Amino acid sequence: MVHRRWNALAVVVASFLLTVVTAPPAGTTTGFFEYTEPGPVHTIRDFTANGCHTYLRASGRVWNNTSAPAELYAADNCSGIPLRKLNTGQHAQATFGSVYFRGRPQPGYFRYREAGNKKSLRNPRSNTCITLQSDGFVYNATNKTVEIWTGEEACQGTADHFLRKQEHADALSFESVQFIR
Repeated sequence: MVHRRWNALAVVVASFLLTVVTAPPAGTTTGFFEYTEPGPVHTIRDFTANGCHTYLRASGRVWNNTSAPAELYAADNCSGIPLRKLNTGQHAQATFGSVYFRGRPQPGYFRYREAGNKKSLRNPRSNTCITLQSDGFVYNATNKTVEIWTGEEACQGTADHFLRKQEHADALSFESVQFIR
C-alpha cells in the first residue's frame, strides 16, 4: 500500500515537472500566423525576434492563430500607427508591410489632440518614430519618456520637447514623437 502512494506521488510530481519544463515562459507568443503575398500562403511560427516581422509585402487573407494580438503596419519595419489589430483567432483581408506581436504589452497610453479631436496611442512601442500631428493638449500616461519634434523632419536631431511619465502640456503642436525608456 505504501509503495502505491509513493508511485502515485512520483507520477504527480513528474507530470508537474514536465508541465513546468515544457511550458513556454510567460509572455511568450505561441501558435502561428498565416498571411498571403501575391502568391502562396506563408506562415510565421518563430516568435523569438523582438516581436516585429518585417518586409512581408502581404496582401490577402490574414489569420492570427497566435497567443498574442497582431498589429499590422503599412511600413516594412513596424513603424507608424498600426493599420489594424487582429486579436487571437481573428482573420481578415489586409494589405500590410510588417506585423508586430504584442506578447508583453507595455502599460499606458499617450493622449493628444488632432484637428480638435482627442486621440490616443495605446501601449506605444519604444524607440519607434511615430508621425502624427497634434494641436493642443498632450498627456503622457505611459511608463516611458516621450521625445517630441515640432518640425517636419520626423524624429531627426534633438527633440524639441520631452514629456516624462504622467506629464502633460496644455498647448503643444508637433509633427512626430518617439517613446524612450
